[in-house]
Amino acid sequence: EQARLFGQRLMNSVSVEAPFVRQGAPETGFRFKNWFSERAVHEEQVLDIIKKIRKQRLTQAEELDAILASESRTKFDRSTGKVRQEAKRLRDYLDEKRSQYKKHGELEKGFVENMADRLEVMIAGAESTPQVEAIREIITDLRSGEIRFTHIPTALWFESFIGRDPSGAGRWLRLNVKQLRKNLTIAGLIERGIVDPAEMRLSDIYASYGRRAGRDFALLEIRKAMEAEGLASRTKQPGMESLPRGSDAAKRLGFLKGWYIKPFALEYLTDFVTTAGKYHKIGPILGEIKMAQFFNPLFLPMYDVFQGAMLGTFRSIRRTPGAVFRGIRSAIKKDAAYWEAKSNGLASKPFSTTFDEFMINTVRTREGNALVQSLKGILKIRGKPGILQKIPVLNEFYRASWQTAWKLDETIRMMSYHFLRGKKLSPRDSAQLAAQFHADYASVPPRSRQLLNKIFFTPTFKMVMFNLHQKMYRSAIRSIAQPLTFGKVKANKIDRIRLGAVITVGAMAQGIDYYMTQQGWKRDVWGVKYSLQVDTEEGPREITLSFPNPATMWIKYGGRAMKALQQEGTSMRAFVAFLGMNRWELHPLYRAGYTFLENRNNAVYNPFDTIDKQGRDTAIFFTKEMIGIFRGVSETIQGGRPESPNVPRREELKKALPQMLDLLVMLKLAFASKRTPLANRVSFSLNQIQKELRGLARLKQLTPERIQN
Repeated sequence: EQARLFGQRLMNSVSVEAPFVRQGAPETGFRFKNWFSERAVHEEQVLDIIKKIRKQRLTQAEELDAILASESRTKFDRSTGKVRQEAKRLRDYLDEKRSQYKKHGELEKGFVENMADRLEVMIAGAESTPQVEAIREIITDLRSGEIRFTHIPTALWFESFIGRDPSGAGRWLRLNVKQLRKNLTIAGLIERGIVDPAEMRLSDIYASYGRRAGRDFALLEIRKAMEAEGLASRTKQPGMESLPRGSDAAKRLGFLKGWYIKPFALEYLTDFVTTAGKYHKIGPILGEIKMAQFFNPLFLPMYDVFQGAMLGTFRSIRRTPGAVFRGIRSAIKKDAAYWEAKSNGLASKPFSTTFDEFMINTVRTREGNALVQSLKGILKIRGKPGILQKIPVLNEFYRASWQTAWKLDETIRMMSYHFLRGKKLSPRDSAQLAAQFHADYASVPPRSRQLLNKIFFTPTFKMVMFNLHQKMYRSAIRSIAQPLTFGKVKANKIDRIRLGAVITVGAMAQGIDYYMTQQGWKRDVWGVKYSLQVDTEEGPREITLSFPNPATMWIKYGGRAMKALQQEGTSMRAFVAFLGMNRWELHPLYRAGYTFLENRNNAVYNPFDTIDKQGRDTAIFFTKEMIGIFRGVSETIQGGRPESPNVPRREELKKALPQMLDLLVMLKLAFASKRTPLANRVSFSLNQIQKELRGLARLKQLTPERIQN
C-alpha cells in the first residue's frame, strides 16, 4: 500500500493529468494542462489584429473615431474609409467574444451579476470602510437599474474607475440608471472624464479584452469538464463543498462562485492557479542566467528535427513532403489548422506571460521595432529591469534569437501535426501526440517546474522526454503483444506510431555508431559518445565527441546509471557517482560556482596573480558563464577555452574531425572534450594508489580494512 501511494505521489509530481485520469476525469486533466495554451491563442490572435491595424497607419484621432463608431450605429453610418473598416473589425471582434461567453453560459447572468461578482472580490481587498460602503452602494444601484450588458473593455475601465474613486463611480452609475440606459458606453466614460480620449487606443482595447477573455474561456473550459465528469455541480451534492467566502481561492476562482466541488479537485485547482502564475518567478537572477544561455537559435529546431524523425514526420516518402509544405504554410499564414492545433495544445505552453510582458509585446507590435527601454518608458512598468533588459542591444539580440528558435519550433510542430492529421488522427490526438514528441512542457505540474528549475538547467525537457520514452516502450509492447495474444492485448493507431518511433530510435543510434566507427572512432557509449586519440602539444590525448539528442537520451542516462551502479560500496556511493556524472545538468550558476571554488588548473584565476588581476579574471569568467553569447564569442576569438584543459582548441578539432562533425560542434549540436588516454589514466590511478599505500605503511596504519576501503 505504501509503495502504491508513493507511486501515485510520484506520478502527481510529474504529470498534470495523472490525478484526474485516476479519478476517471481525463478531460478535466487535459483542460488543466491546456490552460495556458488556450490563453496564449487569444493573446496571439490579439497581437495579429494589432499588426493589421498598424498597417492602416491611423492617427490617434482616427482610432478614437473608430472606437466610438463601433458602439454607435449612428456614428458607424457616418464613418468612412479606414475608420469604418476598423470600427467594423472591433465590432465583429467584440460580438464574436460575446457569443463565446454566451456559449459558455456566462452571459445568462448578465452584466449586473458579473460586475457584482467582481465587486464582491474588490470589497474583500478594500482598504477602508468608506471604500466598502461606496462599492456596496454601486452593487445596489446596479441591481436596481436597467443596465444589462457592457463589453469587457468598458467594464474594465469602469472597474478601474471604481478602484480609484468609488464614490465618483457610484454617482455616474446612478446617473445612467436615472436616464434608463441599458448599456454603459465608452462615450459615456469619456463624457464624464473617467477616460482621457487622448489615451484611447485600439490596441489597448484588443489587448485588455483578449487577455481577459483568454483567461476566462480557459477557466470556463475547466469548469465545463469538471461538471461533465462529476467533479463540480451547480447544486449541492454529497462529498462536495463550495469556495470559502473571502478566501484567496474565492478571489481567484470567481467563475466557480455558487458551485460545489469535490475536495481533491478544489485543492488541486487552488494550488494550480496560485502556483502556475509564479512559474517564471524562479528567481530574477536564476531565471535571467538560464535564459541567457540560449543564444543559438538553431539548437531548438535541430532537436525538433530529431523528434519529428522519431514521430515519422520526416521518414515517410509518401506523407513527408505534403506535411512539410502544409506545416510551413500554416505557420506563415496562420490558417484554420494553425489555430485548431494550438487550441488543442500543440505548442504546450507551460505558463503565461505577465501582464507587463504582454503589454510590452502589445506596444512593440503597435509601434513596430522599438527597444525595450523605450517601451518601458511608455508603459512605466514597475520594478527593476533584468540583466538583459539593462543592455538594450543585448536584449534585442536575445529576443531575435528566441523568436527565431520558437518560430522554427512552431513550424516543425505544425509539420508533425499535419503528418498525423494525414494519418486520420483527430485534431486533439494529432496536437497532443505531436506535443508529446516535441516536448509537452505543460504536462509537468507548475510546482514541480518551479522547484526543479531552481536547481537544474533544463529539467522540464528531460522529464517530458523520459515520459515520452516510457510511453513509447509501453506502446511498443502492446503493439507486439496484440498479434501474439490473438487480440487480447489491444493496441491502437497511436501505439503503432510509437512502435515506429522505438524502431527509429534504434536505427538513428545505429546510424551514428556505424558512421563514427567507420571514421576510426572508438565507441564509448553506443550511439552517444565516441573517442579518437590524437597528438597535441601536451602529448597524446583523446578527443571525445558526444551527440546529445532526444532520441538517444535514455541510452546516455541509462549508461551513466549502469556505470554508477558498478561502483563498489554502498548505494549512496553509487548515487554520488551518478550525480557527479551529471553535474553539467545543474543550473549554470551552480556549475560556475563549483568551477570557481575548485579552480582546477587555474581555470578561473591564477592564485599567484595580484588581487586586482584575480578579481578581473573572476569577473570575466562569471560574465562569460552567465551570458552565453559572450562565451560563444570568446571561444570563437580564442579558438576554444584555453583556461580549460578538458576543452579542445579549434585547431585540434579541425585536425581530428571531418568537416561535417566540425560544423556540428561549432553549432553546439555535438560536444567535444579532451582527456588523457585510458592507459595513462589507469597508470596515474595505480601510481596514486601505490603512493597512498606506501604512506599508510610508513604510518603503520595499513590494515586489511583500510586496504578494502
